[in-house]
Amino acid sequence: MGILPASPFLVRAIKLLSCLLIAGALGLAAAAASGQLPQTAVAQRCFWIGCAILFFHTLEGVAAAVLAHRLTENPLRAALYTFWTGAAGLSEILKRAQAAE
Repeated sequence: MGILPASPFLVRAIKLLSCLLIAGALGLAAAAASGQLPQTAVAQRCFWIGCAILFFHTLEGVAAAVLAHRLTENPLRAALYTFWTGAAGLSEILKRAQAAE
């Protein structure tokens, strides 16, 4: 049993939500870098949560690139796709890796 639901609709919804949240986290990071982020507790908490999410999505992207390289696929494409979609994208590459064995 995987970590994602079996319904293709729910997986698609998770991917869409992940892309939106990553875009928001990138926006928060850009706002903080330019000094535009308000110094409220809520904004700071959202910023640090977004940083953690960006970090883990980057790790997932690196893992996807390594797996894609082993499958002789384009590692950059796999890394970027997995960075934006998160665990849903990584599970797709893992399924292809298991099928190739």
